[in-house]
Amino acid sequence: MIAAIGGRSWQTGDAVRVLAVWRMRALRASLAHYATSQAFLRSDTFLTFANVASSIMVMVIGVVLQLMPASASSGDNIALAHGLLALFSMAVVITAIFQYILNYGTRAAKHADAGAKYAALIRKIEETLVEKKACEELEGIRTTLDELGRWCPLISKTHWRRHLMHDEITMMEKEFLTNVSADP
Repeated sequence: MIAAIGGRSWQTGDAVRVLAVWRMRALRASLAHYATSQAFLRSDTFLTFANVASSIMVMVIGVVLQLMPASASSGDNIALAHGLLALFSMAVVITAIFQYILNYGTRAAKHADAGAKYAALIRKIEETLVEKKACEELEGIRTTLDELGRWCPLISKTHWRRHLMHDEITMMEKEFLTNVSADP
């Protein structure tokens, strides 16, 4: 079968190979978005834990200072307690500011959503290949890939390299491309 898409004619075998490559790209993008989402969630959890722990320390030190009779403690202990109170109070403010500015929770949700959209596209490509409708579906899949590329948040080079330089993905790609090429 021949399909004319984007001003180019596609043979079925060529369309199948293009879809196989797009599937691998979508797989990489999906995995990278999910991994980035998890990294952002870990960072958000760390900041939340630091904020809560600092807040508890501020509360405990404040209560101890209020309940401690002035005659029962030396001036050095009170000075130390006030210093710790100031330090933990600054930690509360700093972690709250970082949580607000970095907004890891929202960023994690956007990357998880992007990973899910790429995963849905992978399923669509796989259905298209199994149903032998490569030429008919090529344009729609290309449009979806283009839209995802415009919509999805960027993945930093650090996250991309850290999460996608695995031999398993490369082996999966080679195996899939071999199976697709052998079955036009």
